Amino acid sequence: MKFNYEKLGNLIELSETKNKDLAVTNLVGMNINKEFMPSVANTVGTNLANYKVIQRNQFAYNNMQVGRDRTIRVARYDDLNLSIISPAYKIFQIIDTNKLNSEFLMLYFLRSEFDRLCWFYTDSSIRGSLDWHQFCDIDVPVPPIEIQTKIVKIYNFLNERIKLKEKINKNLEQLMKCIFEDWFVNFNYSEDISFKSSELGEIPSNWNVKKLSDVLITLESGKRPKGGISDIEDGIPSIGAENILGLGKFNYSKNKLISHEFFSTLKKGVIQDKDVLLYKDGAQLGRKSLFMKGFPFDICCINEHVFRLQTNDEINQFYLYLWLDQEVMTNEIINLNSNSAQPGINQNDVKSLLILVPELKIISKFNKIISPMMNQIFDNALEINKLTKLRDTLLPKLMSGEIDVSKINCDLE
Repeated sequence: MKFNYEKLGNLIELSETKNKDLAVTNLVGMNINKEFMPSVANTVGTNLANYKVIQRNQFAYNNMQVGRDRTIRVARYDDLNLSIISPAYKIFQIIDTNKLNSEFLMLYFLRSEFDRLCWFYTDSSIRGSLDWHQFCDIDVPVPPIEIQTKIVKIYNFLNERIKLKEKINKNLEQLMKCIFEDWFVNFNYSEDISFKSSELGEIPSNWNVKKLSDVLITLESGKRPKGGISDIEDGIPSIGAENILGLGKFNYSKNKLISHEFFSTLKKGVIQDKDVLLYKDGAQLGRKSLFMKGFPFDICCINEHVFRLQTNDEINQFYLYLWLDQEVMTNEIINLNSNSAQPGINQNDVKSLLILVPELKIISKFNKIISPMMNQIFDNALEINKLTKLRDTLLPKLMSGEIDVSKINCDLE
């Protein structure tokens, strides 16, 4: 189905509503993912009367840094409550909503092809910015409004399924942390407990405190090829701190591959099932995750900025991950670096960390409770990745008319 195209400038108009009476107090900004977020700007002494008011279905646009980021910061505001945003942003709205759906327009802005086009337009700009007149000169598709509505519905259907799985994972992770704290911090796993003093305070009498060096069978970092890593089409994923964003969360967009030839020479850093990954330097110092077979890949390795940890039979990997993921442990790991100008820890630092070692029968009982939750998190994570790929593959085809949605039943539930 072929779509008609029109200049964006003929479809939108600027909004210059200022916060003159200071009635709106919620200040927002925009991130590189084209999402609004609470602003972190220091507004002490700032005249917020000059800030612009934004309301639902309006757009904010920042024309700076397009050349550097290779993406344009433009987002549709979807909150029912008013907010204010820096006067550096341009606020615009659709002139005729019977002709152009605001959600449909935002889908067009989300396409990677749109970002590449905007980046191309900035080629002649010294500051890498996209002027308003250039922005308005971009051609956008304007199919019949009922087609726009169907495309939005298909996209939202997939997006809501992704969000649902993400919410389930967040709740499962919180539940695991609550159980862990109840058993191994508050010791509520049994009513009949006697205690003794330890380096970690009062603990059950038949439990022990050990150094990580006493319970680890593997502690190693990875290796980088000579000359660094470059993008190749076929290779083995090399996982760094920028790739894994949390339990069951992986950022594919920044993935780097190493050659099969180099991978075959590695003696360290090849990731195994249920490895705990600990990021050992840089801004991500102390960040951690857990690798499960098949997620995000069957075969992968870590780079030189990451440790992989495996325990002996005294504890298990799930317990190790949840122990290190406590806020107090994260802070302790970060504080190991307190005397260094560059954030970073070494293997001896990790080995010196203390860990509570419960009775084996308690660990086994805990693992039986936690394992189904952990497996569900990673099953959901794989589903999220499949849905995300499907959504992102469909989007350009839907927006170009390559897929004729007029023949699709969109009664999606």
